[in-house]
Formats: sequence, structure tokens, C-alpha cells
Amino acid sequence: MIRKTLLTLTAVASLITAAQADDASLRKQIVGYWSSGRHIYEYRADGTWWMCPAEAGTTHGHWAVENGQFFSALEGGRLESEGTVEISGNKLNIGGEELFRSKNSEDFTYPKERREAHDRSVIAYGLVSADAELNTIWQSLPPATREQLKAEQRQWIKVKDQASPELRLQLTNDRLAYLKGFLPATNQQPIVADPVEK
Repeated sequence: MIRKTLLTLTAVASLITAAQADDASLRKQIVGYWSSGRHIYEYRADGTWWMCPAEAGTTHGHWAVENGQFFSALEGGRLESEGTVEISGNKLNIGGEELFRSKNSEDFTYPKERREAHDRSVIAYGLVSADAELNTIWQSLPPATREQLKAEQRQWIKVKDQASPELRLQLTNDRLAYLKGFLPATNQQPIVADPVEK
């Protein structure tokens, strides 16, 4: 019975030692710069992380790896699990969120498809915001001015709808500037009926 207990304890101790070695290996691999697509983070060997550029006033905190789990917290906060951590080549996966290894604090290199998806979402958000502002300005124009610009506006919409997303955003921003010139002097800021959440 004692022998069986000793064997069990030895097996458990070797599992713990192996897990600690794996955690140490993960910690060593994590040290460096990682890009989320929006920001670059520097994970330091001393267990601190910084959003780049790493300077006073920049978001930062602490991190750790324990039993294959990644823990982090803002400076002064309590470490909480972000999920399982896995590293494959230049990709760091923390609880399903992918980060990509960067060469330094200014290197935003990450896969082309991820970059393109990010760019598309930024453009889509810009279009939604610009369209909402355009509609607000249109509604703020005096009725006589809207009537005067109606045919021109319809033609502009046809051109805009046939353009690429990037060009649509540029056309919409240009149109915003143009239509703002028709607002009455006392109403240079349109009345916002339904603001777009940011």
C-alpha cells in the first residue's frame, strides 16, 4: 500500500514537473513583440507586458503562464485567466485570440488575409458612420435646398453605389463636405436625430 502511494506521488510529481517545464518553455517563447492587428504588445521576461510604444502612460500590466493557461492583468490588477495558450510558428493563440509575432514595436506585419479583413471592417464602419452623417445633414437642409439638389443627389447615389468600398467612403466624405456648404449659417452643425454609436 505504501509502495503504491509512493508510486502515485512520484507520478504526480513528474507530471507537475513536466507541466512546469512546459510552462517555462511557453513563457520563454512568448517573450517578445506580438501584433493583434490593432496594436503591438511587448511581453517581457520579467512578467510585464506593454502596449507599444512602451513608455510612461501606455497601457501595461503583468502576465504569467500556469498549467498551460495564460493569465494577465492591467497594472495593479489581479491576474485572471485569458484561456489556454498555444504557440505555433509565428502565431500565438490565447483563448482563441490570435496574435502574430512582430520584429519590433513598430512592425505591423501579420497575414495578408487578416490585414485585408481588418481594412474591410474599418472601411465598413467608416461607411456606416459617413452615411449616417450624410443623412443627418440632408435632413438638416432647408426643404427648398433639398428640392434643388434632389436630381444631383440621385445621380451622385448612382455613381457611389457602383464604386468600390474604399472609393464609396471617399465619395461620401467629399459629398459631406459639399452638402455642409448648403447648411444655413445658423445651422452649420446639423441636428443629430440618431447618432451612430462609436
